[in-house]
Amino acid sequence: MRFESAIDLQRHRHLKAENETSSSTPKLKTNRDLERHAAKNYTYSNFYRFQDELWVACIDCEIEDKKEIDEGFLITIADNSRKGGR
Repeated sequence: MRFESAIDLQRHRHLKAENETSSSTPKLKTNRDLERHAAKNYTYSNFYRFQDELWVACIDCEIEDKKEIDEGFLITIADNSRKGGR
């Protein structure tokens, strides 16, 4: 009896997650294409895990210098997650 109720609960959660994923989109924190792509292709739970990692990566890095060169730009990025990291 417990096994059947556990399976029913698991099925219910799975159907609820599928419905939520197919009928709406998660809230984005940035306007980056990578985050938008992940929102369309991942389940909500996997997307929010990805979003947390992306958010930390965006916050911990900053553009330190930007120089125009023949092919485009040379950009120096500072990694603030490690003291003095580049």
